[in-house]
Amino acid sequence: ICYLGRILAVEEKLALLTAVGTGICGAAAVAAVAPTIKANQDETVVSVASVAVLGTIGSILYILLKPFLGLGLDEYGIFVGSTLHEVAHVVAASQPAGESAANMAILTKLGRVALLIPVTLGISLWFNMRDARKEQSAGSQGLSIPWFIFGFLGLSCLNTFGLIPHDLTSVMLHISSLLMIMAMAGMGLSVDLVIVKRMGIKSLFIGFIGSLVISVAGLLAVRTLHF
Repeated sequence: ICYLGRILAVEEKLALLTAVGTGICGAAAVAAVAPTIKANQDETVVSVASVAVLGTIGSILYILLKPFLGLGLDEYGIFVGSTLHEVAHVVAASQPAGESAANMAILTKLGRVALLIPVTLGISLWFNMRDARKEQSAGSQGLSIPWFIFGFLGLSCLNTFGLIPHDLTSVMLHISSLLMIMAMAGMGLSVDLVIVKRMGIKSLFIGFIGSLVISVAGLLAVRTLHF
């Protein structure tokens, strides 16, 4: 996606945010990476919108195409979880196939979500070191460390080992959902349709190509490896 973005003259940060949103976990990945590369609000909003639209269309197509894919329930779940963008898209596309497919899809998707940690750290390191070299003569601002990633990792470990009470986990999940809704609503309120029209068409196109490549590769992998 980033390479295609360079060919089509898409802003570098916009292409990168579209790539991580498509490849990892949608809006959450965009929101995680955007501050580390110092992306502006327009780039963040447009990339979130592109990924959300593509994932929604993809989940509908998956449901319609499921009878023709020749996949078992678990295989279909793996395919959905490894190729769709948001967790919500994965749930929507897998639940009509049954509980077995849905469970496998969510498990596979969570494996992709876990990649948010190393990918965000890697992008932050690469992007900021590159900018630091460019701005060395003017004085470096230093690395932008995504500290929230360490909180994400720490809480994931605590919950994995059962150190957080179940009732508290449920409350925290509910609060996190509300906060995510508020954040997405805030982004939506800041959308300028003129900006979306100017920046979003190419972003949507490269995101579509990336989504298509991921879907085809995922389908071939599942059918070839017989998970």
